[in-house]
Amino acid sequence: MKAKLIDQNIFDELKLQSLSQEEKTNLLKSFSETVMQAVMLRVAVKLSSDRRNELEKLIELENEEKIGKFLKDNISNLDIIIDEESLKFKHALIEKSKQLDKK
Repeated sequence: MKAKLIDQNIFDELKLQSLSQEEKTNLLKSFSETVMQAVMLRVAVKLSSDRRNELEKLIELENEEKIGKFLKDNISNLDIIIDEESLKFKHALIEKSKQLDKK
């Protein structure tokens, strides 16, 4: 199930193939932001108080490069967390779309 869901095109699954490239780009940006918020919540609980404060300071600076490096240096399973949160979000979108199709 996981591998299949990862490989599915979200726009095909949501029947949004007809969107313009700009609309798709905007949606992907929004999706990415939502997933990263979930990732950050999971990461925050894994960090010590000092590390969490350090991360919060980086977030305030809005330096994505430094945030990324910090996360890679401090969270050993970061890629797994990102994949899991991406799959959860994608699954939720697809399920919601199916519910709307039934109406």
